[in-house]
Amino acid sequence: MSKLLLSALFSVGLLLIGICIFLVTVPPCALSQFNIFDKSCVGQQKFVKSDATKRILALESRLETLKTELSSISCAYNNFNTQSGTQQNQILSTEEVFDFNQRELDGLAGCWELVGSRQTFTLVDCISDCEEFPSSNAVYCFNEDGSGNVETELSGAYCRGDIVANFNSEDAADTLLIFNEPDGQKCDPGLAASFIVPREYQCRLTEDFRISCDTSNSIGNRSNIVVGRVENGD
Repeated sequence: MSKLLLSALFSVGLLLIGICIFLVTVPPCALSQFNIFDKSCVGQQKFVKSDATKRILALESRLETLKTELSSISCAYNNFNTQSGTQQNQILSTEEVFDFNQRELDGLAGCWELVGSRQTFTLVDCISDCEEFPSSNAVYCFNEDGSGNVETELSGAYCRGDIVANFNSEDAADTLLIFNEPDGQKCDPGLAASFIVPREYQCRLTEDFRISCDTSNSIGNRSNIVVGRVENGD
């Protein structure tokens, strides 16, 4: 009798050891094909999916917040530098000099650009140690009636806006060609700033027959640029 009991206990022990080894070595979800394991495994999968969905929704919410913040950030004109060793080719023709002095806007219609020049921009709200965004070029185009547009390269992308060009009154002592950006410039997606604040350009004819423009914007930044006609520009 005792031998039979010991034999039965020994068999049960071996069975339990075999079950433990099986459960340790086989992945839990591999048992989902058996009904007794199906519910627990599917429940675990649903929990993981729900947690991932929450993270995705949180990221989408953060992206929307960032879009709102970026849409309210503007970029201000900071300063202007002329690159050394660059050939300047902004000298006006005899006809263009005459048209400028006579305030004939149609004679100057077309496209003008910064040649051998560089601008830098900073964020309007920045006070100290501001990150600078370099601009290698800008092109200003206007028709005979003075309507036109501007395109400014900024950190490899572009900002664009409308411009209005006209001469000052004939009663004024100095002849000025004036550009205005009524609504500023809207920038391509991906830039740190969504737009460049509106600027005004008061351009004079220099003694060596170049167009030199004093620039200013609505927050008080001032500088100077020199522009030249784009070859074959319309």
